[in-house]
Amino acid sequence: MMKNDLYISGESYGGVYVPFLAMRIDQSNAKATDKVNLKGWIVGNACTHPTECFHPKSDDGFSSFTYDFFFKHDFYSEQEYDTLQSACSKDFESTLCNEVKAKLAGKFEATNTSIYNLYKPCYVDDKYAERLVGLNLRDAVLYKSLKCESQGAAIEWLNKDEVKKALHVDSGITWDICNF
Repeated sequence: MMKNDLYISGESYGGVYVPFLAMRIDQSNAKATDKVNLKGWIVGNACTHPTECFHPKSDDGFSSFTYDFFFKHDFYSEQEYDTLQSACSKDFESTLCNEVKAKLAGKFEATNTSIYNLYKPCYVDDKYAERLVGLNLRDAVLYKSLKCESQGAAIEWLNKDEVKKALHVDSGITWDICNF
């Protein structure tokens, strides 16, 4: 048996892969002589199905749940939400649905709010703006949201030699947010 306890954690899409990974470890442990000492797992702000987090065929990548979330947080009027439901209920990828979603995504973007924290203002740092060139709309929307979060302290800390050494990261590696 492996002596160290293992806890697995994740957030967002981790709601899909963390439980799966824990299940696979448990299944492997049933057959193995050298077992992984899985003590537990936790997921925060989880999607439990891939389409809850992201819809790959949607122009902006948002799932229907994202639009529901925005409506429930008063980013759209009831009339706008009804229009979305009417346009998208049968085909989330239709031309009409994509037009309505684009309008609503633009309305959300105009609020300058981070998708990851609706309750604080977004202070955009344009340091990484050049990376938007060539990105599709979904990546640009996610990237804009990432820019709303302060990454400077994390970037500085993760690039310190002593932190790299403690984390067993090659000293030649330079960490950066998302490495676009």
